[in-house]
Amino acid sequence: MIRWLSLDIVLGAIVVCAYVARELRVTMPWECYVALGLAIWLIYTIDHFLDTQKVEQLATARHRFLREHSLFLQWLCVLILVAGSILAFRLPREIIFWALGMGLCSITYLLIAFWRRSFLLKEVLVAIIYSSGVLLAPYVIAVDTLTFAMFLTFLELLLLALINLLIFAFLEYDQDKAYGFHSIVQSIGLRKTYRLIWIIILLTFLLAFFDLSIMDIETRVSPVPFIVMLSIFALIFAKKDYFANQERYRIIGDGAFLVPIIFLL
Repeated sequence: MIRWLSLDIVLGAIVVCAYVARELRVTMPWECYVALGLAIWLIYTIDHFLDTQKVEQLATARHRFLREHSLFLQWLCVLILVAGSILAFRLPREIIFWALGMGLCSITYLLIAFWRRSFLLKEVLVAIIYSSGVLLAPYVIAVDTLTFAMFLTFLELLLLALINLLIFAFLEYDQDKAYGFHSIVQSIGLRKTYRLIWIIILLTFLLAFFDLSIMDIETRVSPVPFIVMLSIFALIFAKKDYFANQERYRIIGDGAFLVPIIFLL
């Protein structure tokens, strides 16, 4: 049920955010973490719920759970939306403007997902929204202007989220095709996606190791946890037949975002 309700994704986002804040020596109010968790849960739950409305037969236990408890979850989404709106007034003033922008981007994505059964580059858009949301508060509080080191961190997290989504879509290709769910894999095919994933993994490794050489200590976030996370993704994809069994790839893949908690201890 934890995975069905996307609670592992919510916790992973909060952990990554806390790690970045610690690295930037930023003290964030608890409202920022709660707002991030509520926003991530709301977006993922609505997105999955919209998937259940597009087909008659549901592919996964998560989708069946969401449809069976749709009324309860709809009311829960409303309550969380109200709570999040109230909480927004307690956020630091400098964050509110950017948070509203992120909210509009998220609403735009959900509207596209609702009106279109499929659209190209869905995974890219989700990765951008996720990484932007996770880094928003620590970045805005830390500095007035984005530095090169901070941009590298954003790019690394974006690519990690994208790799995660692409691996999931690759391993769920047959299932998505049978039930009518669209992904970038459906558009470009398994062979090209296979090469694309390995290219992005290699590029992210190179980017992370280059990041280790950055001398901007004030705004550099150590990429070591990201390298560990990337290694986990590479292992999942290299041994995809093993991890495809009983959805191990989802348990380990989403759990990889909890890796930074080790560096918070």
